[in-house]
Amino acid sequence: RVVHRDLTPANVMGGEYGEVLVMDWGLAKVGAAARPGDPAREDPAGGKVSTDRSAHGELTLEGGVQGSVAYMAPEQARGEAGAIDERTDVFGLGAILYEILCGCPPYPEDDLRLALERARRGDVVPPRARAPHRDIPSALEALCLRCLSARKEDRPASAREVHDELQRYIEGIHDAERRAADARRLADGAARHLAAYRAGCDAARRLDRDHAARLAAVHDHDPEDAKRGLWSLEEEIEDARQRAAAAFREATSACHAILNIDPGDRAARAILADLYLERLEEAEARGERETAA
Repeated sequence: RVVHRDLTPANVMGGEYGEVLVMDWGLAKVGAAARPGDPAREDPAGGKVSTDRSAHGELTLEGGVQGSVAYMAPEQARGEAGAIDERTDVFGLGAILYEILCGCPPYPEDDLRLALERARRGDVVPPRARAPHRDIPSALEALCLRCLSARKEDRPASAREVHDELQRYIEGIHDAERRAADARRLADGAARHLAAYRAGCDAARRLDRDHAARLAAVHDHDPEDAKRGLWSLEEEIEDARQRAAAAFREATSACHAILNIDPGDRAARAILADLYLERLEEAEARGERETAA
């Protein structure tokens, strides 16, 4: 139930061991106790102003309006002390996210009065309109704009809610990266198996030609020694075909696995097209009508 009221990038620091530290609690406001029946604890003075920043319009004002204007929620900019609650800090989190996405705060004007007027209206330019040159993910822009809603009722209810949505986004990125890595690994395998399939087919064709030439020179009444070389060659042909068939299965399996990850993967589809076309041509050349069909 403590509202910081001055969440800005300057007030968030990263520690040496990855910890995140929120600094400068001079404007913090203690709200009503969370449990029913507990005495409400409210700071009527609204805290003491302890900072004064002027860079990029990040001014901390004294009086009814307190906080850094460049990152200020509308209810704060209008001096509505009674309306300030956790969702005011959610606005501050959205403002920090805005600067991460755009490289500037929601109200970047150097003119303090102009910035304050925009803050009072909640007049925020959407991140992708503010920084069209940046590749801003639509999901992050949507979360940012929800946090920066002019009506606090339209914002996420708590920092935890913002955290959870960001975490889901990050996990989605990690999952996409893992799936992309799996697809690359499968693609490398598919290319190797395609090469093995072609090598097996080439070897089988070469041995077939050799077999046909030798067979023409051998007659039924020739001794067994004369035919033994043919039998050995037939075994080599069968082995080459088995290797090609195994490589075909591995390559098509890898391509289908890639397409399960990304149905639009053009490289996997191209490899499949080559495999099926070459298998068709091979079957037709050998007169295997059922296989060709």
